Amino acid sequence: MKNSAFEADQVITALYEAMLQRRPDPGGLRHYADALSEGASLTEVVSAFLASEEFRHRVMPTLASRFSLDSAPPIAIQVKFTAAERRAVWNHVSEVWSAYGKTDPCWSVLVDERWRSKNLTNEILHAFYQSGESEVLRLEAWLRRNGLDSSGAVCAEYGCGVGRITHALARRFRRVVAFDISEPHLDFARRRLSGQGVDNVEYVLVSNEAALDRLRGVDLFYSILVLQHNPPPVMADILIRAFSGLNPGGRAFFQMPTYALNYSFSVADYWNALAKEKTMEMHFLPQKFVLEIGRRERVHPVEIQPDWCIGHPDEWISTTFLMQKCHAEPR
Repeated sequence: MKNSAFEADQVITALYEAMLQRRPDPGGLRHYADALSEGASLTEVVSAFLASEEFRHRVMPTLASRFSLDSAPPIAIQVKFTAAERRAVWNHVSEVWSAYGKTDPCWSVLVDERWRSKNLTNEILHAFYQSGESEVLRLEAWLRRNGLDSSGAVCAEYGCGVGRITHALARRFRRVVAFDISEPHLDFARRRLSGQGVDNVEYVLVSNEAALDRLRGVDLFYSILVLQHNPPPVMADILIRAFSGLNPGGRAFFQMPTYALNYSFSVADYWNALAKEKTMEMHFLPQKFVLEIGRRERVHPVEIQPDWCIGHPDEWISTTFLMQKCHAEPR
């Protein structure tokens, strides 16, 4: 059955505006409207628009620049500390997150008004913990499509918070070592998981960099929605120790923001501004630093993908990494 001329005109006008970002010219409108009215399929007409010289040479470059940071400038990042700076920054991060652990532990893990302490009924708390299940299903999908087995493994979760993901990891791994910089968060996680009968989790308070030694001897390093709240030198500290501590053949599955427009980091500027606020921070570590640390520790990329973990996709890039340590020492 043929389309009416009125309907065809509407469809073609919408295609011009959506795909070519302009009003139709009379000749083009008549050509495509007649084609629709005479029985051409909508798929055929849309394909003609996509194949047109105007779309390929004028519109596609505009769309690419609108939705991509390909042409964005570099960002300046300081990743080295003095010993005194290292102690001060680690203490600062610990103070901020311990305060959240006392006032709003679940909200600080997932920033949504549902998870405010004042709203935490048993039903809401159950939904909060159930949300961790999807995170582990994602981990399993990445491992499975890359032919990696995790059976019988020891998992180190960095930034376990209140155990939102820990309880799901504990059902799948022989043992989980759960790290957090906030003792109130760890206490919350310990109480919750103990009440659920979870008994294969070891809790580690990361009060300073030295506590990262406990990352040694694990088969999987896991961290989601955590590293981003640490200044870049702390992110680098954590990755160095995590990669170093992996067993031969061990894997690292983690997420961190890797780029932001108008972001830079120096320790001096940090103390003069952001660190004074004692609030949740968002930081970025470019991929090149992650890959350089991996190369030094013989931990190599298996799969790297941009992810959905943070907002502002036109300004920020968040990245999920799956990496694996070499099976044997180099000769």
